[in-house]
Amino acid sequence: MTGPLSDADRARIRAEEEERLRVRAELSAPAPVARVSVPFSDADRARIRAKEMERELYRDEFAVVTNIRFMTNGETHALSGITSVSKYLQDPSRVTEIICVLVGIGALYFKTLETTVLGILLILVAVAVWLTKKPKHIVAIRTAAGEIRVITDQNAERVNKIINALNQAIVSRG
Repeated sequence: MTGPLSDADRARIRAEEEERLRVRAELSAPAPVARVSVPFSDADRARIRAKEMERELYRDEFAVVTNIRFMTNGETHALSGITSVSKYLQDPSRVTEIICVLVGIGALYFKTLETTVLGILLILVAVAVWLTKKPKHIVAIRTAAGEIRVITDQNAERVNKIINALNQAIVSRG
């Protein structure tokens, strides 16, 4: 049978509890990290300075233009290697529409109900497709290796923004 605890027993239990809490706190605390100072090489310093000086001039989901590089389609082009930027306009091929119109006109000469309907439908479809086709705007950059067509898009405004940003970056490079 146990009786009331003596003051010595209470002090011992309190000391054991404090020790358990201290050990638990030490185990849950993160380990100290040793910091080691490593000197940077000149190349590392140059990379860090370049990264700090890089300014973004244009960005969208397909292209990024900074004062140091141009990134698009998973490729990165150093602006120091780009000598000029050009824009080309590529008209869409209309061969299919022309053939449809000619076949439609030929079908109209048979003068039966089915061929007349077919001829009119072919002509209407050809005209609709003709009107919906838009020209492609192409961004081309010239490097020492030659000319590279880097972006082809039907959005003329987007292509113009990219070309303006590239020209601005080339001029600011000096």
